[in-house]
Amino acid sequence: MIILKVEYKKVTYMTKIEITHDSSEPEEITAKSSPIPDSDNTSDASPQAAPAPAPAPAPAPAKQTKELSVEFYEVDILLVDDDRFITVAYKEGFEHTGHLVLVAGDGAEAMDILKKAKPKLIVLDLIMPRMNGFEFLQQIRLDNLLKTIPVLVLTNLNQQSDIDEAQSYGIIDFIVKADISLPDLVSRIDQIIK
Repeated sequence: MIILKVEYKKVTYMTKIEITHDSSEPEEITAKSSPIPDSDNTSDASPQAAPAPAPAPAPAPAKQTKELSVEFYEVDILLVDDDRFITVAYKEGFEHTGHLVLVAGDGAEAMDILKKAKPKLIVLDLIMPRMNGFEFLQQIRLDNLLKTIPVLVLTNLNQQSDIDEAQSYGIIDFIVKADISLPDLVSRIDQIIK
């Protein structure tokens, strides 16, 4: 038996998020999101230099954009599939060529993993419990950090409507499991990740 110790590299990504402030939120949030005063303004400024305060805006939510620094563990592949036999075989095949692989049993578990890790590629099945592959694709395409991760769909579905729906989310490839061998799949993934 060989024990392999894998060290994941921690990386920092910058992202911009849009914050909507609702007047029903606690006042502390308003204070946290208010702009920092300009340091060039002095208290000796003449009254003409300071414009009159604007009237209070309507109670519509105000939007602000902030830049945040987020740390993730970098891995090569996030494999999302509920079939344990398949995930074990694929994970071993991917790791045999030197890839760091994380496995999730469904879309909800994958979303939890993506809070801590940023893969170079997501290999996604479409038929899963809790959150299926289509729901997962919808969720990651709404997130500024996650929507840039390439997704390869690997599934048993082969209807044109399923292919079209998956492609509408910007996937990089759609592969039917029965149509590809493990060595060919590993080769395809090596081409994508390089």
